[in-house]
Amino acid sequence: MIYRFAYQKKEIGDLYNIDEVRGSKTIKTRQTYIRELLTFYNHLCENKQILLEDTFHTDSESILRIIEPRHVLNYQKWLISAPLGRKKEPYKKTTIAKKTVILKGFFKYLHEQKFTEFPLHHSLVSANITRIDLPNRDVTYDEVKQILEYYKDSPLHYTILLTLATTGLRAAELASAKWRDITKDHNGHWLKIMGKGRKEREVFIIEYVFDAIVKFRKRRGQTIELNSTDNSYLIVTSKMKPYSPGYLSKFVSEMIARTKLPFINNHDRNGFSAHFFRHSYAIEARKNGADIYAISTSLGHESIKTTQIYLAKHEKRETNVGLIWKNKEEF
Repeated sequence: MIYRFAYQKKEIGDLYNIDEVRGSKTIKTRQTYIRELLTFYNHLCENKQILLEDTFHTDSESILRIIEPRHVLNYQKWLISAPLGRKKEPYKKTTIAKKTVILKGFFKYLHEQKFTEFPLHHSLVSANITRIDLPNRDVTYDEVKQILEYYKDSPLHYTILLTLATTGLRAAELASAKWRDITKDHNGHWLKIMGKGRKEREVFIIEYVFDAIVKFRKRRGQTIELNSTDNSYLIVTSKMKPYSPGYLSKFVSEMIARTKLPFINNHDRNGFSAHFFRHSYAIEARKNGADIYAISTSLGHESIKTTQIYLAKHEKRETNVGLIWKNKEEF
């Protein structure tokens, strides 16, 4: 049932702050669903004897058929308190929220398929996420410049970081980008990508960024003439292979950590990842007068609420009445 659920072709629902693939989940999404649900299933198996003693439904061969609403709620309480997160600490609220949505979708599916008697999805408590619970991913223009400066003499690292910083691309989108999808008009170069939710969009490639990509492709012995039939990947490894989304994301985090710049390990950031560049891109666009709806579209966000989260700290500062005093004379 877990695999049928993960591979079904219908809309399940939206993960908190994650764009869900409509109609056909990506491999990564399926893997996430299966991993989370197998964790739940294994927990049931480990506690099967306790469950059998706590239910009248002992005639079923499937452990999923014997659980009742209180068992689901107990599992959720265990998830919240168990030391399963980073550094053996409990999961953050945002992580619990994502896991809860997956479980709710699965339980709803089981009930709709008449596999379970109880509508177990009604038993789970939704995680109330506030902006305070969200990780701090704000990064300044100056900080991005310092990271890029560190790698200015390394074509591979510089090209990857520069492209992420100036386009708002996700690491997974850059990993899957192909040379054939770059076109040029009177404004410059554009890259067509397929983002999360199978949503197609174009990102603008600044001229000096395009030049860096071309320089890198030359070093790899790749073609540099625009060609709509060139199926080669935009960025490839030394073995001429494309980066997997997961590996590229990890690679970016590692190269940033390697700089050992003072702000990288800021205590409230909890690590610096490729996703930080999307926040920087949004904040810098807003500072330069871009409309929040345009920013949301450029980033490929499913909901403008996600964009508002990116810009929350910046917007709060920009509307602070204390700024009235900025140009006043001293008392």
